[in-house]
Amino acid sequence: MNRLAALIALLLLASLLPAQLIDPFFMRHSSRCADGNIRLRWEGLDAIECYYSNAGADWQQATSEQISTGTQQALIPFQFGQQLKYRLRMQVEELGQSLTMMHAPRLDSDAFPPALGQLGLISSDAVGDSVTIYAPMLDLTDTWLGASENKLYATLANVSGSFPTMNSLTSYNIYMMMIFNPETVADSVAYAMVYGGIPLLLPSGLYKLGIGEGMVPEFAQLGTVQSTVSGSKLWLACNIQDLANDPDFGGWPSASGTLLFVGATMRVTVDLGSGTPEFGFGDYAGTALAYFDDHRYLAMANSLPQISNLSLNQHSGLLTFDYLDAEGDFPLTMEFVDAGGNSFSPQPLSLDYSQSVSYSALISPIPKQGELRVSDNDIDLVTIPWEWVSNSDPGTVPAALNCRMPNPLRSSEAPWRLSLDGLGKGLLKLEVFNLRGQNLGSIVSRECNSPRLELTWDGRLNGRRLGSGLYLLRISQGNSLREQRFIIQK
Repeated sequence: MNRLAALIALLLLASLLPAQLIDPFFMRHSSRCADGNIRLRWEGLDAIECYYSNAGADWQQATSEQISTGTQQALIPFQFGQQLKYRLRMQVEELGQSLTMMHAPRLDSDAFPPALGQLGLISSDAVGDSVTIYAPMLDLTDTWLGASENKLYATLANVSGSFPTMNSLTSYNIYMMMIFNPETVADSVAYAMVYGGIPLLLPSGLYKLGIGEGMVPEFAQLGTVQSTVSGSKLWLACNIQDLANDPDFGGWPSASGTLLFVGATMRVTVDLGSGTPEFGFGDYAGTALAYFDDHRYLAMANSLPQISNLSLNQHSGLLTFDYLDAEGDFPLTMEFVDAGGNSFSPQPLSLDYSQSVSYSALISPIPKQGELRVSDNDIDLVTIPWEWVSNSDPGTVPAALNCRMPNPLRSSEAPWRLSLDGLGKGLLKLEVFNLRGQNLGSIVSRECNSPRLELTWDGRLNGRRLGSGLYLLRISQGNSLREQRFIIQK
C-alpha cells in the first residue's frame, strides 16, 4: 500500500473512532492538595502525554504515571483563583501510519498569529518521504494545531524553512492544512486552509476540495484565511463558521466533537497554451483526530463533597449512595469503614464528576455500625455515620456474585468465556456501561435458577461490536449486585 492510499484508509478508519469513543480519556480532577497540586486522572493503557497551562501561560508537559490497570495520573500545580487548562495527546499506529489523538489546545482569543507555545504539536514527519514530488519546501517536518471559540489555527514547518508560492510562470506551490469532519469523510468531503496556489485562479483561502474529471482536484472557495510566514514556519487560521456554513460539512459541533487534520503540500504546473493545471502531491504529515473538549479548572476555594441517598441493604449488604462536588472534583479518599475497622472501597458507576455520580459496594459481613469517609483533597474529610436500626435478624447473606473472565479481553481471542457463580434464583442481568455511566446493552438478561453459569460473549451488544476501551460490567440478581471494570484490546 503506497503512502497516499494508506492515508485515505487511515482517514476512513479514524472517522469511525469517535462513534465508539465520545471521549476516549475520561479526564477528571481532584481539588488542590497539601502539596499544591491537583490530581488529574484519565483512562488508557497506551503512553499518553498530559499538558497543562496555568493562567494563560504556554503549554507544559506534566509527568504522568500508571497508578492502576487502565488508569493514569499526573500532578499539576494549581493556585486557587487561577484558571488551569489541561489536555491529553497520544499516538497510535494504524495501517502502518501514525495517528495522533489529542485534545485541541484552546486559545482564549482570536489573535493571529498565536504563540507557538499556545498550540499543540500534531507530530513530526520524516525527511525525504514525499509522495510523488520531492522539493525541500514541499517536505513537511512538523505540524501544530489549536482552536479558539471562533477560529481554527494551524502551523507548518518544512525542510527548507521557507514557503515560496511561485517557482516560475508555470509552476506553483500549495501548502495546506486539510480538515475533515468524521461524520462526512466517508462521503469524500474534505476542506483545507490553503496558502499559495495560482494567482487569481487559486489564491490563498479556505476551500472545499473535490475530484473532477480525470481525477483532477477541484477547489471551491468558502472563505478567507489569515496567513503569514514567520520564524521559518507557516501560520494559518480560518473561521469555523465558514466551514459550518457549508451544507456538506455536517453539523458543528458534531456529535463526537472531533475533526481530522492532515498537513499537505502540492505542486501545480500550468499549461500556458490550454491553461490546464496539473497537480502533483508533495508530502503529507501529521494526521490528527482532535477532540474539542475544553478542559478547564477554576476554583476560588474548595467546597466539601456532598453525599446523599446513603443506603445499606441489610439482607444483601449492598451499599449505595450519590456523590456530588460543586467544583466537579473526584474523591481521592472513598471508603466505608465498619466498627471493626474493616475497610471497603465503593466504586463509581460513572467517571463524569460534572454531575452526581452513583457509588456502590458489597459489604460483608453486614455491620451494625459503620462510617463513610470521603475527601477530594486528602485534607478535608467528610464523614457520614451509618447505624443499623432494625431489631430483626438480617438473616443469611446470599453468596456474593462473582464473574471470572479474561482481563483484558483481546479481540483476537473472542469469543471469551465468562464464568459466574454465587447465583441465586431470579432475573439475572449482565449489563455493560461506559465510564460516563451510559448503559450500552446487556450480555445476559434472563431467569436463572442455578448457582453457576458458563457463557461466551463475542463483544457485541445490540448487534454492534464494542471498540477498544475501558468498560464497567454490572451483574445483578435480586438484591445482589457486583460491578467490575474490564478492558477490550485489539
